[in-house]
Amino acid sequence: MARWTEKSRALEARTLALGDGIDGARRETEARTEEARTCRERRAACLNEVEALTRLAREREKTVAELAERTECARQRVREMAEQLDADDRVVRELRAAHEERREELEHHRLRENEIRLRIETLLEEVRRDHGLELDQVEVEDDVAGADPAQLEAEIADLRTRIERLGNVNHAALDELGQVEEKLAFMRREEADLVAADQQLRETITRIDEICTARFTETFTKVKEHFHVTFRKLFGGGRAEIFLEDPEDVLWSGIEIRVRPPGKELRNMALLSGGERSLTTVALLFSIYLTKPPPFCLLDEVDAALDEANNVRMCEMLKEFARDGQFLVITHARPTMTIADALYGVTMPEAGVSRHVSVRFADIEAGRVVGLN
Repeated sequence: MARWTEKSRALEARTLALGDGIDGARRETEARTEEARTCRERRAACLNEVEALTRLAREREKTVAELAERTECARQRVREMAEQLDADDRVVRELRAAHEERREELEHHRLRENEIRLRIETLLEEVRRDHGLELDQVEVEDDVAGADPAQLEAEIADLRTRIERLGNVNHAALDELGQVEEKLAFMRREEADLVAADQQLRETITRIDEICTARFTETFTKVKEHFHVTFRKLFGGGRAEIFLEDPEDVLWSGIEIRVRPPGKELRNMALLSGGERSLTTVALLFSIYLTKPPPFCLLDEVDAALDEANNVRMCEMLKEFARDGQFLVITHARPTMTIADALYGVTMPEAGVSRHVSVRFADIEAGRVVGLN
């Protein structure tokens, strides 16, 4: 009886322990169920967020495309206006040359007219002096009935000689003068129109230059700030600045880059080593990227001249940027390949036979490799 009693107690204790285990399993099951429900809600929220971000990215791509198209249209308009301005300048020069020719021709006709009038007055004065006659009184007062024929012949010969010396008289000079004056007035009106068009084009170009100057100055200031930050991250310290060689003429000014790597003096880009120049160029490229981050970026062999330590620092910065955008990197450097989400390349397993290979690291971590072509 004692043994059976002890055995009964042991069974009861075991029953109680199993009951506690069942209760714990039930509570754990409920907790797992609640956790699964929470995960499903979080997954739905994430999907909604991904969809919203996708729509936002599409809208931004559309906006970027529209801005690019508007920029290209503005550039085309500027080129057309510049070509039109050149054509107008040529027309103005041609009109001015023609105007100068007509002015010289008009002056020549005026001189010719004055010369003819002077000759007529000279002849009238000679008639008055030699014969005491006025031209309008010759037919009335000239009486040659009793004159000597030989004398008359001599006078006639003398008059003919004088007439020959006078030469031909252009009776159409006044009509030609009127035509030249009309043509001159027309050319002056054309010149006024061309001058007004030239002024309008110059005002338009001035407005475009002002807008471009303001936008470039704003962007240049932002790039300058970001360049100092990216340079210090990539070099682990130091200082970097960019300057305009001619601040008074922003649109045509050159840009000077001055950097001071850690432990070195401030110097120009031309005095740096090849690796330092490449890393400085990467820092400037990333500073431009930070000024107006695009949704997609393509980098082609930017790490070709970097050593392993500088390449690692560049990869760390690239991983930070990849959180907000997508990067397609063409590279042969292993450190850069290790941070990628996917690799696409060409291999030659057999001589003369090339194969395209694509690998996703997430699939490798999950124990599967897909995408081999």
